[in-house]
Amino acid sequence: MALQVVLHENPGAMPQRIAIGTVKAFRNGYDYRYEKHIMSGHGSRCLYVCDTPTETGLPGEKIFIISDGEYWYACEGTVEAGRFDVRQACFRTKASFWEADWHAWEMNGSRHDQPGRQYADGQWTSGSWSGELQCETRQNS
Repeated sequence: MALQVVLHENPGAMPQRIAIGTVKAFRNGYDYRYEKHIMSGHGSRCLYVCDTPTETGLPGEKIFIISDGEYWYACEGTVEAGRFDVRQACFRTKASFWEADWHAWEMNGSRHDQPGRQYADGQWTSGSWSGELQCETRQNS
């Protein structure tokens, strides 16, 4: 089943680079640094990609942010040549996360680090969502 996703629709208005993290993450240098990528084959839409996965990431995976139209999801999976494949969604927010400010993110308590297990059925928004992790977005990092 093909993913039904929303990408950022106005890449010209989006910052080229952002960093997202907690106070402790910025202080200790493990914030997540994203770069904007224009996605070929998707019109003039963009995707934010971070080369460093979370602790549940697998070798070769990245974090990228996509939407289902209601939430923005930080997902782990692969991104290559204009194609992205979600293995799992890790965090989600309804906020305009690319804007420099503090934003609340929910965490997926069902994340895992098991190779081969992914949401191939199109249920990539599934999870056990809870919490309110306060993260800051900084632009041009």
